Parts: sequence; structure tokens; C-alpha cells
Amino acid sequence: MQQVRRYGLSMLRIGPATFHVFDLGHFLWARPATQDEPIPARSRLVPGGGASAWWMNVLVLSVLYWLQGLRAGWMGVQNLHALWQIALAIAVVLGVRSLAMKVVGRLIGLEARYRMWETGLTLSVIVAVLGGLFLPPGSHYPRTVRWSYRSELPRLGPVAFAGSLAVLVLGWLLYALYAVGGFGVTDLVHGTLERAMQAARILLLFDVLLPFFPFGSFNGRRVLDYSRVLWVLLAAGVIALIVSP
Repeated sequence: MQQVRRYGLSMLRIGPATFHVFDLGHFLWARPATQDEPIPARSRLVPGGGASAWWMNVLVLSVLYWLQGLRAGWMGVQNLHALWQIALAIAVVLGVRSLAMKVVGRLIGLEARYRMWETGLTLSVIVAVLGGLFLPPGSHYPRTVRWSYRSELPRLGPVAFAGSLAVLVLGWLLYALYAVGGFGVTDLVHGTLERAMQAARILLLFDVLLPFFPFGSFNGRRVLDYSRVLWVLLAAGVIALIVSP
């Protein structure tokens, strides 16, 4: 409603032109109507996001993952454990990523808040309909209203690198356990860890190897802009993990 009050029918013109038709909570909508309009004190920290948005993202991606498994035939409807296994797997993978980003952010003095990518979730539905699987992780952004990507890059870069590196390490750890003879656990736990390994591979593909539009907010772009050397090292590890049998 804040968007409707501020922009009215102009939203129909602004949305398509800026590629933010489905981004109901995008920063663009929260900006003042003019650069001269003062920002209220209560709005100096952008509202929304946080833990509730993170869990909502996990839930939506879990359902799409489960539906894709039913469609592809590698998951039977009778598998009542599949949905919670997938949800736990995605929560672990995204949790490792977010935790690493949070910890490094606090160490270097970056006050950030998680925000989901709403258009990414819409894109996930489209990809699922076409028979694929896309897991947009969302990202962590500075909490203040006014901030510059260029000026914050010295801190955004290390935070992004930490997040993707954590997922990469998790992926290789799961792969190593699988390569030496399986996980050696019950079928339920085995299925969860196997899906976590698959989720890590899919996530890293988009989060690291595709640092261009429309994935400019993903970690790969931030790392590439911060240090090409770090991005190449990270990308090499991701490629090796993805192509591993």
C-alpha cells in the first residue's frame, strides 16, 4: 500500500521499465519520490527482510524442489519424508551461506540484513514449469536506506566470498563422504544429505558462475567486482564440484 500511495498507476509504467514488476519489496519502491524529499527518521533503516523472509524463501524453494522431483519421476508421491528432507537440505545449504556472510559482515563492521529475491522466486516457478530447478538464495544488504555499491564493495566483496566459499566447502565435504562409500547413515539422513549436495551444486552454479544480469545481486558478481583472482579460484572449485561424477 505504501507503493500504491506513493506511485499510484505509475507503477504500471515504472515496473516493466526497471525489470521489477514482481519485486514488491524492492529498494526502488521505498525510495523518496524525489531526491530532495527528506527521509523520515523511522525509514533510515529499510524495514522488512530478516529471518521471516529467509524462512519464507526456504519454504517456497522446498516446495518447488519437491514438485520438480515428482515431475521428473525421481521422487514418488508415497515418499512422505521427501518434503521435510528437501526443506532441511535447503535450510542447511542456505543457512551455511547466510551464517558465513553474517559472521564476516560483523567482523568487518557491515550491518547487513537478509532480503529474498522476489522476482527470482517467480523465475523459479517458470523454470520449474519448464522442467528445471533454480534456487535463488537472496542476499544480505546494508541496512541503511542510502548506500553506494561502489563504496560498500570493499566490505560486500569479502562477505560474498565467505558465503559462497562456505557452500563450496560444504558441497565438497558431502561429496567426499559420498565418494568414500556413502554417508553410512540411515536412509532418511542419507536422502537429506544427498539432496543437500545437489542443492549446493545448483546454488553454486547460479551464485558464482553466472555473474551477470539478472544475477547481478548474487555473490559471484560481488566477488568478481571485488577481486577477479578470488572469483577465478572460487569458480574453479565450483566447476570441479559440479562436473564431479
